[in-house]
Amino acid sequence: MSSDPGKEVCDPQPLDDEPRSPALFTVDDAGNAEKQSNDDGSVTAYDRSNASPRSGTVDIAISEMSPRSGTADVAKEEEESPKSEAVEVDTNKFHVDISHLEARPPSSGPEAVRYSAGLEPMSNLEILNAQQVPVWMTKKRWFILAGAILLLLVVAIIVIGLVAGLVLARRGGDDGDSPAADKAACGTTRRPVHRQLLAAAAADSSLFVFGRGSDDDMWYRTLSGDNSTWTGPWGKWVQMREKFSGPPTAIDWAPRGSTRVHVFAPLQDSFNVLAAGYENGSLPTSWENLGESVAGPVALCKIPAGFVNAGADPAERIDQWVINRESRGIFHNFWNNVIDGFQEPSTYKDWEGSPSVQQPSASSLGAVCRKDDPVHTLLMYANGTESVRFRHYTGSTRSWSSWVDIGGQFKGDPVLVPVNETYFTFFGIHADGDIVTFNWSNATGLGYRPALVSLGGNLTSMPSAVVTSMDPLRLDVVALGADGKFQHKAFQDGKWSRDWEDLGVNGSSAPLLYKYEVKPDSGLGESRNRTVMAAIGEDNQLEFASWETETNSTWKELLTTWTSAGGSLSKKSMCD
Repeated sequence: MSSDPGKEVCDPQPLDDEPRSPALFTVDDAGNAEKQSNDDGSVTAYDRSNASPRSGTVDIAISEMSPRSGTADVAKEEEESPKSEAVEVDTNKFHVDISHLEARPPSSGPEAVRYSAGLEPMSNLEILNAQQVPVWMTKKRWFILAGAILLLLVVAIIVIGLVAGLVLARRGGDDGDSPAADKAACGTTRRPVHRQLLAAAAADSSLFVFGRGSDDDMWYRTLSGDNSTWTGPWGKWVQMREKFSGPPTAIDWAPRGSTRVHVFAPLQDSFNVLAAGYENGSLPTSWENLGESVAGPVALCKIPAGFVNAGADPAERIDQWVINRESRGIFHNFWNNVIDGFQEPSTYKDWEGSPSVQQPSASSLGAVCRKDDPVHTLLMYANGTESVRFRHYTGSTRSWSSWVDIGGQFKGDPVLVPVNETYFTFFGIHADGDIVTFNWSNATGLGYRPALVSLGGNLTSMPSAVVTSMDPLRLDVVALGADGKFQHKAFQDGKWSRDWEDLGVNGSSAPLLYKYEVKPDSGLGESRNRTVMAAIGEDNQLEFASWETETNSTWKELLTTWTSAGGSLSKKSMCD
Protein backbone atom coordinates (compact mmCIF):
# COMPACT_ATOMS: atom_id res chain seq x y z
CA MET A 1 0.00 0.00 0.00
CA SER A 2 1.30 3.54 -0.87
CA SER A 3 2.45 5.80 2.00
CA ASP A 4 1.83 9.09 0.19
CA PRO A 5 -0.38 11.47 2.22
CA GLY A 6 -3.77 12.15 0.89
CA LYS A 7 -4.02 9.01 -1.11
CA GLU A 8 -7.53 7.59 -1.04
CA VAL A 9 -8.32 3.93 -0.43
CA CYS A 10 -11.65 2.20 -1.12
CA ASP A 11 -13.61 0.92 1.84
CA PRO A 12 -14.90 -2.71 1.54
CA GLN A 13 -18.46 -2.94 0.20
CA PRO A 14 -21.08 -3.28 2.96
CA LEU A 15 -23.26 -6.42 3.07
CA ASP A 16 -26.65 -4.72 3.31
CA ASP A 17 -28.82 -4.33 0.28
CA GLU A 18 -28.69 -0.47 0.15
CA PRO A 19 -25.93 0.79 -2.12
CA ARG A 20 -23.53 3.32 -0.65
CA SER A 21 -20.84 5.56 -2.01
CA PRO A 22 -17.39 4.48 -1.02
CA ALA A 23 -16.00 6.32 2.01
CA LEU A 24 -12.66 8.03 1.55
CA PHE A 25 -9.83 7.69 4.07
CA THR A 26 -6.98 10.12 4.49
CA VAL A 27 -3.73 8.26 5.23
CA ASP A 28 -0.76 9.84 6.97
CA ASP A 29 2.98 9.16 6.41
CA ALA A 30 2.91 6.19 8.78
CA GLY A 31 0.05 4.58 6.94
CA ASN A 32 -2.55 5.46 9.54
CA ALA A 33 -6.09 6.36 8.55
CA GLU A 34 -6.79 9.58 10.38
CA LYS A 35 -10.16 10.68 9.09
CA GLN A 36 -13.04 9.57 6.88
CA SER A 37 -15.06 11.81 4.54
CA ASN A 38 -18.73 10.86 4.65
CA ASP A 39 -21.48 11.37 2.02
CA ASP A 40 -23.14 14.14 4.01
CA GLY A 41 -19.92 16.09 4.15
CA SER A 42 -19.08 15.26 7.74
CA VAL A 43 -15.76 13.75 8.74
CA THR A 44 -15.20 10.95 11.21
CA ALA A 45 -11.79 10.90 12.90
CA TYR A 46 -9.95 7.57 13.71
CA ASP A 47 -7.28 6.75 16.16
CA ARG A 48 -4.40 4.64 14.72
CA SER A 49 -4.31 2.47 17.78
CA ASN A 50 -8.04 1.84 17.85
CA ALA A 51 -10.17 0.48 14.99
CA SER A 52 -13.34 1.89 16.55
CA PRO A 53 -14.50 5.35 15.56
CA ARG A 54 -14.19 8.09 18.19
CA SER A 55 -17.87 8.80 17.87
CA GLY A 56 -20.73 6.42 17.24
CA THR A 57 -20.76 2.62 17.30
CA VAL A 58 -19.96 -0.02 14.71
CA ASP A 59 -21.71 -3.39 14.26
CA ILE A 60 -19.36 -6.02 12.94
CA ALA A 61 -20.89 -9.07 11.34
CA ILE A 62 -18.80 -12.26 11.49
CA SER A 63 -18.89 -12.60 7.73
CA GLU A 64 -17.39 -9.11 7.41
CA MET A 65 -14.22 -10.10 9.24
CA SER A 66 -12.56 -10.58 5.86
CA PRO A 67 -12.89 -7.77 3.28
CA ARG A 68 -14.51 -8.55 -0.05
CA SER A 69 -12.44 -5.96 -1.85
CA GLY A 70 -9.67 -3.55 -1.19
CA THR A 71 -6.17 -4.42 -0.09
CA ALA A 72 -5.17 -7.03 2.43
CA ASP A 73 -3.23 -4.52 4.51
CA VAL A 74 -6.34 -2.64 5.56
CA ALA A 75 -8.09 -5.87 6.54
CA LYS A 76 -5.03 -6.97 8.47
CA GLU A 77 -4.89 -3.68 10.32
CA GLU A 78 -8.52 -3.98 11.28
CA GLU A 79 -8.09 -7.65 12.27
CA GLU A 80 -5.04 -7.06 14.42
CA SER A 81 -6.42 -3.96 16.20
CA PRO A 82 -8.01 -4.62 19.56
CA LYS A 83 -11.71 -3.86 19.78
CA SER A 84 -12.86 -1.20 22.17
CA GLU A 85 -16.20 -2.84 22.61
CA ALA A 86 -17.17 -6.48 23.04
CA VAL A 87 -18.53 -8.18 19.98
CA GLU A 88 -21.71 -10.14 20.54
CA VAL A 89 -21.76 -13.37 18.57
CA ASP A 90 -24.82 -15.45 17.92
CA THR A 91 -23.43 -18.94 18.54
CA ASN A 92 -26.67 -20.53 17.39
CA LYS A 93 -25.52 -19.87 13.85
CA PHE A 94 -22.94 -22.65 14.15
CA HIS A 95 -24.38 -26.13 13.75
CA VAL A 96 -22.44 -29.34 13.15
CA ASP A 97 -24.20 -32.49 12.01
CA ILE A 98 -22.64 -35.29 14.07
CA SER A 99 -25.42 -37.78 13.61
CA HIS A 100 -23.00 -39.90 11.58
CA LEU A 101 -20.49 -40.07 14.43
CA GLU A 102 -22.58 -42.04 16.86
CA ALA A 103 -25.77 -44.02 16.78
CA ARG A 104 -28.86 -42.06 17.68
CA PRO A 105 -32.56 -42.78 17.54
CA PRO A 106 -34.08 -41.86 14.19
CA SER A 107 -36.07 -39.00 15.77
CA SER A 108 -32.99 -37.12 17.00
CA GLY A 109 -31.68 -34.43 14.72
CA PRO A 110 -28.26 -32.86 14.47
CA GLU A 111 -26.98 -31.34 17.69
CA ALA A 112 -25.77 -27.71 17.81
CA VAL A 113 -22.25 -27.00 18.96
CA ARG A 114 -22.48 -24.44 21.77
CA TYR A 115 -19.67 -22.34 23.16
CA SER A 116 -19.16 -21.14 26.68
CA ALA A 117 -18.73 -17.47 27.39
CA GLY A 118 -15.41 -15.99 26.36
CA LEU A 119 -14.64 -18.49 23.53
CA GLU A 120 -13.96 -17.12 20.08
CA PRO A 121 -16.33 -18.19 17.29
CA MET A 122 -15.11 -20.93 14.91
CA SER A 123 -14.18 -20.17 11.33
CA ASN A 124 -15.70 -22.09 8.44
CA LEU A 125 -12.55 -24.22 8.17
CA GLU A 126 -12.66 -25.02 11.87
CA ILE A 127 -16.32 -26.00 11.55
CA LEU A 128 -15.45 -28.33 8.68
CA ASN A 129 -12.68 -29.88 10.75
CA ALA A 130 -15.10 -30.31 13.63
CA GLN A 131 -17.21 -32.40 11.28
CA GLN A 132 -14.43 -34.42 9.66
CA VAL A 133 -11.76 -35.05 12.27
CA PRO A 134 -13.92 -37.02 14.70
CA VAL A 135 -15.10 -39.26 11.83
CA TRP A 136 -11.54 -40.04 10.73
CA MET A 137 -10.35 -40.50 14.26
CA THR A 138 -13.28 -42.80 15.04
CA LYS A 139 -12.62 -44.95 11.97
CA LYS A 140 -8.94 -45.04 12.81
CA ARG A 141 -9.72 -46.26 16.31
CA TRP A 142 -11.95 -49.01 14.88
CA PHE A 143 -9.23 -50.03 12.40
CA ILE A 144 -6.64 -50.18 15.17
CA LEU A 145 -8.97 -52.21 17.39
CA ALA A 146 -9.87 -54.64 14.58
CA GLY A 147 -6.21 -55.02 13.63
CA ALA A 148 -5.24 -55.75 17.22
CA ILE A 149 -7.94 -58.42 17.53
CA LEU A 150 -6.90 -60.02 14.23
CA LEU A 151 -3.25 -60.03 15.31
CA LEU A 152 -4.16 -61.73 18.59
CA LEU A 153 -6.14 -64.40 16.71
CA VAL A 154 -3.23 -65.08 14.34
CA VAL A 155 -0.79 -65.36 17.24
CA ALA A 156 -3.15 -67.72 19.08
CA ILE A 157 -3.52 -69.96 16.00
CA ILE A 158 0.24 -70.09 15.52
CA VAL A 159 0.82 -70.98 19.17
CA ILE A 160 -1.85 -73.71 19.09
CA GLY A 161 -0.38 -75.11 15.87
CA LEU A 162 3.13 -75.19 17.29
CA VAL A 163 1.97 -76.91 20.47
CA ALA A 164 -0.08 -79.47 18.51
CA GLY A 165 2.87 -80.09 16.19
CA LEU A 166 5.21 -80.71 19.09
CA VAL A 167 2.74 -83.11 20.68
CA LEU A 168 2.26 -85.04 17.44
CA ALA A 169 6.00 -85.07 16.81
CA ARG A 170 6.58 -86.62 20.21
CA ARG A 171 3.85 -89.16 19.64
CA GLY A 172 5.09 -89.95 16.16
CA GLY A 173 8.41 -91.36 17.37
CA ASP A 174 9.59 -94.93 17.32
CA ASP A 175 8.28 -95.70 20.79
CA GLY A 176 4.90 -96.83 19.49
CA ASP A 177 2.99 -94.13 21.36
CA SER A 178 1.75 -92.31 18.28
CA PRO A 179 -1.95 -91.53 17.71
CA ALA A 180 -4.25 -94.18 16.29
CA ALA A 181 -3.65 -93.20 12.66
CA ASP A 182 0.13 -93.31 13.18
CA LYS A 183 0.17 -96.71 14.86
CA ALA A 184 -0.33 -98.43 11.53
CA ALA A 185 2.75 -100.00 9.96
CA CYS A 186 3.26 -97.24 7.41
CA GLY A 187 7.00 -96.62 7.50
CA THR A 188 8.88 -93.89 9.32
CA THR A 189 9.38 -91.61 6.32
CA ARG A 190 5.70 -91.60 5.25
CA ARG A 191 6.62 -91.74 1.57
CA PRO A 192 3.39 -91.67 -0.45
CA VAL A 193 2.48 -94.91 -2.20
CA HIS A 194 -0.73 -96.53 -3.42
CA ARG A 195 -1.28 -99.61 -1.25
CA GLN A 196 -3.26 -102.71 -2.05
CA LEU A 197 -6.97 -102.16 -1.37
CA LEU A 198 -8.54 -105.21 -3.02
CA ALA A 199 -8.46 -108.93 -2.33
CA ALA A 200 -9.45 -111.95 -4.41
CA ALA A 201 -9.95 -115.66 -3.92
CA ALA A 202 -11.63 -118.43 -5.93
CA ALA A 203 -13.81 -121.41 -5.13
CA ASP A 204 -15.92 -123.72 -7.29
CA SER A 205 -14.92 -121.93 -10.53
CA SER A 206 -16.10 -118.62 -9.06
CA LEU A 207 -13.92 -115.61 -8.39
CA PHE A 208 -14.58 -113.44 -5.33
CA VAL A 209 -13.37 -109.82 -5.38
CA PHE A 210 -13.50 -108.02 -2.01
CA GLY A 211 -13.19 -104.31 -1.25
CA ARG A 212 -14.01 -101.95 1.56
CA GLY A 213 -16.86 -99.67 0.53
CA SER A 214 -17.02 -95.92 0.88
CA ASP A 215 -19.38 -96.67 3.80
CA ASP A 216 -16.57 -98.77 5.43
CA ASP A 217 -18.61 -101.97 5.10
CA MET A 218 -17.14 -104.94 3.26
CA TRP A 219 -18.48 -105.60 -0.26
CA TYR A 220 -17.83 -108.34 -2.80
CA ARG A 221 -18.87 -109.58 -6.23
CA THR A 222 -18.43 -112.96 -7.85
CA LEU A 223 -17.66 -114.05 -11.40
CA SER A 224 -18.74 -117.56 -12.31
CA GLY A 225 -17.41 -119.63 -15.20
CA ASP A 226 -15.16 -118.36 -17.93
CA ASN A 227 -17.22 -115.31 -18.89
CA SER A 228 -15.37 -112.01 -18.96
CA THR A 229 -18.29 -109.59 -18.76
CA TRP A 230 -19.94 -108.13 -15.69
CA THR A 231 -23.44 -109.02 -16.86
CA GLY A 232 -24.99 -112.41 -16.34
CA PRO A 233 -22.41 -114.53 -14.53
CA TRP A 234 -21.42 -111.76 -12.18
CA GLY A 235 -23.55 -111.67 -9.10
CA LYS A 236 -24.77 -108.47 -7.56
CA TRP A 237 -22.72 -106.56 -5.04
CA VAL A 238 -23.10 -108.20 -1.64
CA GLN A 239 -22.73 -106.14 1.52
CA MET A 240 -21.13 -107.74 4.58
CA ARG A 241 -22.25 -105.36 7.29
CA GLU A 242 -19.52 -104.25 9.68
CA LYS A 243 -17.34 -101.15 9.86
CA PHE A 244 -13.67 -101.67 8.99
CA SER A 245 -10.56 -99.54 9.34
CA GLY A 246 -8.49 -101.13 6.60
CA PRO A 247 -8.56 -103.16 3.39
CA PRO A 248 -9.31 -106.89 3.24
CA THR A 249 -7.09 -109.88 2.57
CA ALA A 250 -8.49 -113.19 1.32
CA ILE A 251 -7.38 -116.76 0.69
CA ASP A 252 -8.88 -119.96 -0.74
CA TRP A 253 -8.06 -123.42 0.60
CA ALA A 254 -9.43 -126.96 0.82
CA PRO A 255 -9.08 -128.42 4.33
CA ARG A 256 -11.13 -131.58 3.74
CA GLY A 257 -11.82 -131.70 0.06
CA SER A 258 -14.32 -128.84 -0.07
CA THR A 259 -12.98 -125.47 -1.17
CA ARG A 260 -13.33 -122.57 1.21
CA VAL A 261 -12.74 -118.83 0.96
CA HIS A 262 -11.84 -116.75 3.99
CA VAL A 263 -11.68 -112.96 4.12
CA PHE A 264 -10.07 -110.94 6.93
CA ALA A 265 -10.07 -107.22 7.79
CA PRO A 266 -9.34 -104.98 10.81
CA LEU A 267 -12.38 -103.65 12.66
CA GLN A 268 -12.92 -99.96 13.27
CA ASP A 269 -12.11 -98.52 16.70
CA SER A 270 -10.67 -101.71 18.25
CA PHE A 271 -8.69 -102.78 15.14
CA ASN A 272 -9.44 -106.40 16.02
CA VAL A 273 -9.29 -108.92 13.18
CA LEU A 274 -12.65 -110.10 11.86
CA ALA A 275 -12.96 -113.19 9.68
CA ALA A 276 -15.70 -114.67 7.53
CA GLY A 277 -15.63 -117.92 5.56
CA TYR A 278 -17.35 -119.07 2.38
CA GLU A 279 -18.45 -122.68 2.11
CA ASN A 280 -21.20 -124.53 0.29
CA GLY A 281 -22.03 -121.65 -1.98
CA SER A 282 -22.38 -118.73 0.43
CA LEU A 283 -20.63 -116.53 2.95
CA PRO A 284 -21.96 -116.31 6.51
CA THR A 285 -24.06 -113.36 7.57
CA SER A 286 -21.92 -112.65 10.64
CA TRP A 287 -18.23 -112.07 11.32
CA GLU A 288 -15.99 -113.92 13.75
CA ASN A 289 -13.90 -111.66 16.00
CA LEU A 290 -10.39 -113.09 16.33
CA GLY A 291 -9.07 -110.33 18.59
CA GLU A 292 -5.57 -108.81 18.36
CA SER A 293 -5.57 -105.08 17.72
CA VAL A 294 -3.51 -104.87 14.53
CA ALA A 295 -1.36 -102.26 12.81
CA GLY A 296 -2.01 -103.30 9.22
CA PRO A 297 -3.54 -105.85 6.86
CA VAL A 298 -3.43 -109.52 7.78
CA ALA A 299 -0.73 -111.65 6.10
CA LEU A 300 -2.05 -115.05 4.98
CA CYS A 301 -0.54 -118.28 3.70
CA LYS A 302 -1.62 -121.92 3.47
CA ILE A 303 0.35 -125.03 4.36
CA PRO A 304 -0.23 -128.10 2.17
CA ALA A 305 -1.59 -131.24 3.79
CA GLY A 306 0.95 -133.51 5.49
CA PHE A 307 3.44 -130.75 6.29
CA VAL A 308 6.33 -131.23 8.69
CA ASN A 309 5.29 -131.55 12.34
CA ALA A 310 1.61 -131.52 11.42
CA GLY A 311 0.80 -133.87 14.32
CA ALA A 312 -2.91 -134.49 14.71
CA ASP A 313 -3.77 -131.86 12.10
CA PRO A 314 -2.41 -133.21 8.78
CA ALA A 315 -4.96 -131.48 6.53
CA GLU A 316 -4.29 -128.31 4.60
CA ARG A 317 -4.55 -125.25 6.80
CA ILE A 318 -4.28 -121.46 6.61
CA ASP A 319 -2.00 -119.36 8.82
CA GLN A 320 -2.56 -115.76 9.79
CA TRP A 321 0.14 -113.23 10.75
CA VAL A 322 -0.34 -109.75 12.18
CA ILE A 323 1.63 -106.99 13.88
CA ASN A 324 0.11 -105.94 17.19
CA ARG A 325 -0.84 -102.27 17.23
CA GLU A 326 0.46 -101.56 20.74
CA SER A 327 3.47 -103.81 21.33
CA ARG A 328 4.44 -104.21 17.65
CA GLY A 329 4.93 -107.87 18.43
CA ILE A 330 4.25 -110.41 15.68
CA PHE A 331 1.26 -112.59 16.44
CA HIS A 332 0.28 -115.84 14.80
CA ASN A 333 -3.02 -117.68 14.45
CA PHE A 334 -4.10 -120.64 12.32
CA TRP A 335 -7.04 -122.81 11.46
CA ASN A 336 -7.10 -125.94 13.59
CA ASN A 337 -8.80 -128.72 11.65
CA VAL A 338 -9.22 -130.77 14.81
CA ILE A 339 -11.54 -128.17 16.32
CA ASP A 340 -12.58 -126.89 12.87
CA GLY A 341 -11.83 -123.32 13.82
CA PHE A 342 -9.14 -120.78 14.57
CA GLN A 343 -6.82 -121.23 17.50
CA GLU A 344 -6.66 -118.57 20.16
CA PRO A 345 -4.03 -116.03 19.05
CA SER A 346 -0.59 -117.10 20.23
CA THR A 347 2.75 -115.31 20.42
CA TYR A 348 6.17 -116.74 19.79
CA LYS A 349 7.84 -115.81 23.09
CA ASP A 350 11.31 -116.59 21.76
CA TRP A 351 10.91 -114.04 18.90
CA GLU A 352 13.69 -111.66 19.92
CA GLY A 353 12.96 -112.12 23.59
CA SER A 354 9.30 -111.10 23.68
CA PRO A 355 6.84 -109.21 21.51
CA SER A 356 7.27 -106.04 23.58
CA VAL A 357 10.96 -105.65 22.72
CA GLN A 358 10.81 -106.48 19.03
CA GLN A 359 12.01 -103.89 16.57
CA PRO A 360 8.83 -102.27 15.17
CA SER A 361 8.07 -103.01 11.56
CA ALA A 362 7.78 -100.23 8.99
CA SER A 363 5.33 -102.32 6.95
CA SER A 364 2.81 -105.08 7.12
CA LEU A 365 4.16 -108.61 6.92
CA GLY A 366 4.72 -110.80 3.92
CA ALA A 367 4.37 -114.53 4.60
CA VAL A 368 5.13 -117.77 2.75
CA CYS A 369 4.15 -121.23 4.01
CA ARG A 370 5.50 -124.58 2.76
CA LYS A 371 5.05 -128.28 3.30
CA ASP A 372 8.71 -128.86 4.09
CA ASP A 373 11.22 -126.92 6.19
CA PRO A 374 11.40 -124.06 6.51
CA VAL A 375 7.66 -124.13 7.03
CA HIS A 376 7.30 -120.35 7.40
CA THR A 377 9.13 -117.34 6.02
CA LEU A 378 8.20 -113.89 7.27
CA LEU A 379 9.41 -110.70 5.66
CA MET A 380 9.04 -107.03 6.57
CA TYR A 381 10.67 -103.63 6.12
CA ALA A 382 12.77 -102.68 9.14
CA ASN A 383 11.60 -99.65 11.07
CA GLY A 384 13.79 -96.59 10.58
CA THR A 385 15.70 -97.90 7.56
CA GLU A 386 12.92 -99.62 5.56
CA SER A 387 15.44 -102.25 4.51
CA VAL A 388 14.28 -105.78 3.68
CA ARG A 389 14.61 -108.30 6.51
CA PHE A 390 13.35 -111.86 6.70
CA ARG A 391 13.69 -114.97 8.85
CA HIS A 392 12.52 -118.59 8.67
CA TYR A 393 10.78 -121.02 11.00
CA THR A 394 11.87 -124.65 10.96
CA GLY A 395 9.08 -126.98 11.97
CA SER A 396 11.26 -129.98 12.77
CA THR A 397 13.26 -128.03 15.38
CA ARG A 398 10.53 -125.55 16.30
CA SER A 399 12.96 -122.66 16.04
CA TRP A 400 13.43 -119.42 14.17
CA SER A 401 16.52 -118.41 12.27
CA SER A 402 18.31 -115.09 12.74
CA TRP A 403 17.19 -112.06 10.81
CA VAL A 404 18.68 -111.67 7.35
CA ASP A 405 18.89 -108.00 6.32
CA ILE A 406 19.70 -107.41 2.65
CA GLY A 407 19.36 -103.64 2.56
CA GLY A 408 17.42 -101.34 0.28
CA GLN A 409 14.95 -98.64 1.24
CA PHE A 410 11.32 -99.47 0.49
CA LYS A 411 7.85 -98.01 0.87
CA GLY A 412 4.44 -99.66 1.07
CA ASP A 413 4.26 -103.35 1.94
CA PRO A 414 6.25 -106.32 0.62
CA VAL A 415 4.76 -108.68 -1.97
CA LEU A 416 5.74 -112.36 -1.83
CA VAL A 417 4.80 -114.74 -4.65
CA PRO A 418 5.24 -118.49 -4.02
CA VAL A 419 6.56 -119.88 -7.31
CA ASN A 420 6.47 -123.48 -6.12
CA GLU A 421 6.88 -125.37 -2.84
CA THR A 422 10.59 -124.60 -2.60
CA TYR A 423 11.11 -120.96 -3.52
CA PHE A 424 9.43 -117.58 -3.69
CA THR A 425 9.97 -114.23 -5.39
CA PHE A 426 9.90 -110.88 -3.59
CA PHE A 427 8.64 -107.65 -5.18
CA GLY A 428 8.71 -104.22 -3.59
CA ILE A 429 8.66 -100.56 -4.58
CA HIS A 430 11.89 -98.81 -3.74
CA ALA A 431 12.10 -95.25 -2.41
CA ASP A 432 13.19 -94.04 -5.86
CA GLY A 433 10.12 -95.58 -7.58
CA ASP A 434 11.90 -98.64 -9.01
CA ILE A 435 10.43 -102.11 -8.62
CA VAL A 436 13.03 -104.31 -6.90
CA THR A 437 13.01 -108.12 -6.72
CA PHE A 438 14.95 -111.14 -5.45
CA ASN A 439 14.45 -114.92 -5.37
CA TRP A 440 14.94 -117.31 -2.45
CA SER A 441 14.82 -121.12 -2.41
CA ASN A 442 15.31 -123.87 0.16
CA ALA A 443 18.48 -124.97 -1.61
CA THR A 444 20.27 -121.72 -0.80
CA GLY A 445 20.12 -122.24 2.98
CA LEU A 446 18.59 -120.26 5.81
CA GLY A 447 21.39 -117.69 5.98
CA TYR A 448 21.49 -116.95 2.24
CA ARG A 449 21.61 -113.25 1.37
CA PRO A 450 20.12 -112.77 -2.10
CA ALA A 451 21.04 -109.74 -4.18
CA LEU A 452 18.43 -107.09 -4.85
CA VAL A 453 17.70 -106.63 -8.57
CA SER A 454 16.13 -103.40 -9.84
CA LEU A 455 13.55 -103.67 -12.60
CA GLY A 456 13.51 -99.90 -13.06
CA GLY A 457 10.38 -97.92 -13.68
CA ASN A 458 8.88 -94.73 -12.31
CA LEU A 459 6.08 -96.24 -10.26
CA THR A 460 3.81 -95.04 -7.48
CA SER A 461 1.99 -98.15 -6.24
CA MET A 462 2.73 -101.45 -4.67
CA PRO A 463 3.18 -104.05 -7.41
CA SER A 464 1.01 -107.10 -7.95
CA ALA A 465 2.45 -110.25 -9.52
CA VAL A 466 1.23 -113.65 -10.64
CA VAL A 467 2.79 -116.85 -11.98
CA THR A 468 1.06 -117.21 -15.34
CA SER A 469 3.01 -120.28 -16.46
CA MET A 470 5.15 -122.94 -14.77
CA ASP A 471 6.61 -124.68 -17.80
CA PRO A 472 8.24 -122.61 -19.03
CA LEU A 473 8.26 -120.32 -16.01
CA ARG A 474 6.64 -116.93 -16.53
CA LEU A 475 5.90 -114.21 -14.00
CA ASP A 476 3.99 -111.02 -14.75
CA VAL A 477 4.10 -107.91 -12.59
CA VAL A 478 1.99 -104.74 -12.86
CA ALA A 479 2.16 -101.42 -11.00
CA LEU A 480 0.77 -97.91 -11.37
CA GLY A 481 3.07 -95.46 -13.14
CA ALA A 482 3.75 -91.86 -12.21
CA ASP A 483 1.65 -90.82 -15.22
CA GLY A 484 -1.42 -92.56 -13.75
CA LYS A 485 -1.30 -95.49 -16.20
CA PHE A 486 -0.59 -99.13 -15.42
CA GLN A 487 2.82 -100.50 -16.41
CA HIS A 488 3.64 -104.18 -17.06
CA LYS A 489 6.78 -106.29 -17.09
CA ALA A 490 7.30 -110.05 -17.58
CA PHE A 491 9.89 -112.67 -16.65
CA GLN A 492 10.12 -115.32 -19.36
CA ASP A 493 12.82 -117.33 -21.11
CA GLY A 494 14.96 -116.92 -18.01
CA LYS A 495 15.11 -113.11 -18.03
CA TRP A 496 13.07 -109.99 -17.47
CA SER A 497 11.76 -107.97 -20.38
CA ARG A 498 13.87 -104.91 -21.06
CA ASP A 499 11.22 -102.19 -20.89
CA TRP A 500 8.02 -101.57 -19.03
CA GLU A 501 4.94 -101.93 -21.22
CA ASP A 502 2.44 -99.08 -21.01
CA LEU A 503 -0.96 -100.77 -20.80
CA GLY A 504 -2.82 -97.59 -21.75
CA VAL A 505 -5.26 -97.94 -18.84
CA ASN A 506 -5.66 -95.28 -16.16
CA GLY A 507 -6.06 -96.12 -12.51
CA SER A 508 -5.99 -94.53 -9.07
CA SER A 509 -5.09 -97.52 -6.87
CA ALA A 510 -2.65 -100.37 -6.77
CA PRO A 511 -3.63 -103.10 -9.27
CA LEU A 512 -4.59 -106.63 -8.27
CA LEU A 513 -3.60 -109.67 -10.36
CA TYR A 514 -5.15 -113.05 -9.72
CA LYS A 515 -5.16 -116.36 -11.59
CA TYR A 516 -7.84 -118.96 -10.93
CA GLU A 517 -9.00 -122.27 -12.32
CA VAL A 518 -12.25 -122.65 -14.23
CA LYS A 519 -13.74 -126.09 -14.59
CA PRO A 520 -16.11 -127.01 -17.44
CA ASP A 521 -19.76 -126.67 -16.54
CA SER A 522 -20.36 -130.26 -17.58
CA GLY A 523 -17.51 -131.51 -15.43
CA LEU A 524 -15.91 -133.06 -18.50
CA GLY A 525 -12.80 -131.92 -20.31
CA GLU A 526 -9.81 -129.96 -19.13
CA SER A 527 -9.88 -127.03 -16.76
CA ARG A 528 -8.64 -123.68 -17.98
CA ASN A 529 -6.87 -120.90 -16.17
CA ARG A 530 -8.05 -117.33 -16.28
CA THR A 531 -6.22 -114.21 -15.21
CA VAL A 532 -7.97 -111.16 -13.82
CA MET A 533 -6.58 -107.68 -13.34
CA ALA A 534 -8.63 -105.29 -11.19
CA ALA A 535 -8.26 -101.83 -9.66
CA ILE A 536 -10.30 -98.97 -8.27
CA GLY A 537 -10.99 -96.25 -10.82
CA GLU A 538 -11.09 -92.50 -10.42
CA ASP A 539 -14.84 -92.61 -9.73
CA ASN A 540 -14.33 -95.26 -6.98
CA GLN A 541 -15.86 -98.01 -9.10
CA LEU A 542 -14.28 -101.43 -9.49
CA GLU A 543 -12.66 -101.80 -12.92
CA PHE A 544 -11.27 -104.99 -14.43
CA ALA A 545 -10.31 -107.14 -17.39
CA SER A 546 -10.31 -110.94 -17.58
CA TRP A 547 -8.74 -113.28 -20.13
CA GLU A 548 -7.62 -116.84 -20.66
CA THR A 549 -4.13 -117.10 -19.22
CA GLU A 550 -2.56 -119.17 -22.00
CA THR A 551 -2.56 -116.63 -24.79
CA ASN A 552 -0.08 -115.12 -27.20
CA SER A 553 -1.59 -111.65 -27.08
CA THR A 554 0.23 -108.76 -25.45
CA TRP A 555 -1.12 -107.48 -22.17
CA LYS A 556 -2.00 -104.17 -23.76
CA GLU A 557 -4.19 -106.02 -26.25
CA LEU A 558 -5.76 -108.03 -23.44
CA LEU A 559 -6.71 -104.90 -21.51
CA THR A 560 -8.81 -103.52 -24.36
CA THR A 561 -11.69 -105.23 -22.53
CA TRP A 562 -11.08 -103.05 -19.45
CA THR A 563 -14.49 -102.08 -18.06
CA SER A 564 -16.36 -101.02 -14.94
CA ALA A 565 -18.08 -103.32 -12.48
CA GLY A 566 -19.74 -100.50 -10.56
CA GLY A 567 -19.72 -100.16 -6.82
CA SER A 568 -18.42 -97.40 -4.57
CA LEU A 569 -15.16 -98.47 -2.94
CA SER A 570 -12.85 -96.72 -0.53
CA LYS A 571 -9.36 -95.68 -1.61
CA LYS A 572 -8.13 -95.30 1.96
CA SER A 573 -5.63 -97.65 3.53
CA MET A 574 -4.74 -97.74 7.22
CA CYS A 575 -1.96 -95.27 6.42
CA ASP A 576 -4.21 -92.55 4.92
